Amino acid sequence: MRKLEPLNLTEKERERLSNIINSVNDDNILVVIPCEIIYYYDLYMDINEIIEETGISRKTIFNYVKKYRKNKNFMFENRKNHSNLDKYKEVIRRSFKNNPVSSYRKAQSRIKEVTGIDKSLTQVYYFLKRNNYKKNEEGYYTRNGEPNIKRKDTYLYQHIEEIGKYIEQNPSDNKKVMINRVKNKFPEIKKENDDEIEYALHDYL
Repeated sequence: MRKLEPLNLTEKERERLSNIINSVNDDNILVVIPCEIIYYYDLYMDINEIIEETGISRKTIFNYVKKYRKNKNFMFENRKNHSNLDKYKEVIRRSFKNNPVSSYRKAQSRIKEVTGIDKSLTQVYYFLKRNNYKKNEEGYYTRNGEPNIKRKDTYLYQHIEEIGKYIEQNPSDNKKVMINRVKNKFPEIKKENDDEIEYALHDYL
């Protein structure tokens, strides 16, 4: 029998793996499986017990352990992950751009607000990382670090996402036509000039 070499996980590593395993759902199952392998490998140090606990083949177990020795985050990288947040990618990007968030906890709250989906901080972290979110020059998380909208205390900026939703539901290839529709639908913004309206609603026009 192949002799197992201990991983010597720290208590913090074990806790991290345990938290991921206990958060299993359809979005992160591909992450949970290798975490279970690593966790039980460290716990049992007996290949047959690991196979019995996880139902994973001997070859796959040793492959995951080898990868973990090289990179403790390998399970999050180079994999196809279809999150139920994927269909909201553009909604999230716009929300973060229009209304700045400066922490993962605020990002978690915002994502729940705009999508109705409640994600753990770990899931939010990896969703943002996978979609190239990073802090911009103002210190807020945006896609590729793009600048936030320079907001003004006007009806246009206070209702930018509501107006944007109206544009998406009533599209036009002609910006001028669309701006006129918006001004008729939301007369409070008529005091804004067309250039300001186009700038504020750039992502939707």
